[in-house]
Amino acid sequence: MKTPPILLKLLHNSAAKARPKFNKTASRKGDGGFTLLEVLVTVLVLGILSSIAAPGWLGFITNQRLRASIGRVSGVMQLAQSNAKRDKIAWQASFREKDGVQVALHRADVTDLDVSKFKEVPIDNVSENTWIKLEQSIVLDTANTKSFVPVDGVYKAIFNRQGCLVQNKDFECTDNPSGFTPKQVTLNINKDKPSSKKCVIVATVLGAMRTDEGAGCQ
Repeated sequence: MKTPPILLKLLHNSAAKARPKFNKTASRKGDGGFTLLEVLVTVLVLGILSSIAAPGWLGFITNQRLRASIGRVSGVMQLAQSNAKRDKIAWQASFREKDGVQVALHRADVTDLDVSKFKEVPIDNVSENTWIKLEQSIVLDTANTKSFVPVDGVYKAIFNRQGCLVQNKDFECTDNPSGFTPKQVTLNINKDKPSSKKCVIVATVLGAMRTDEGAGCQ
C-alpha cells in the first residue's frame, strides 16, 4: 500500500520543524557571562571599597562592645544598690580583670575567698554569685579607676542598707572617715587610646551614678 503524497509531505514538514538547529545556536556569541577583565575590575573595586569601610565598621563594632560593657557594669552596681535597699543589708558589686573584664553581684557578707571561687559565666547568663564575663577586647583602665582599692585584684563597690556607697559593709552613710570622694570605674578598648574610654562615676555618698566617656573619665 502506497502512502499518499499529501501524508508524506506532512510527515516531512513535521520532522524538519522538530530537528534542532544546533549550528545557529552554537554560532551565537556574547550571550550572558563576563570577560576576565570585567571580573578583575569588579574584584578590584570591591577590594578598594572594603579597605575603606572595614576600619570604620570595626571601630563601630568595638565601640558598641565598650558601650555594652560599661552599661553592664553600671547595671550591676545599680542592682547591688537596689538590693541593699530592698533587703536592708549591704550588697556588693565586684569587678576584676581576668581574661578581659568580669563583674559580680553578691551580698557584701560573702567572704573574699568565696568571691574568688565564683563560677565564670558568659554575659548572657547573668546571675548572682557568678563572675560575668564582659564583651571581648575590653580592658579595665586601672589608671582611671579611682578611689576603689583592689583586694587581691578585686575592686569592691559596697552599698549599705540605705543604698550609700561605703568602705565597709557595716558603715552608715556618715561613717566615711575622710569624707566622700567620688568613685569611678573606667573601661577601655586599648589603654593607649584614652579618647575611647567610658566610665561609671558614683558622684555622691548616697550612690548617685552616671556614665561618661573620653575626657569626662579623666
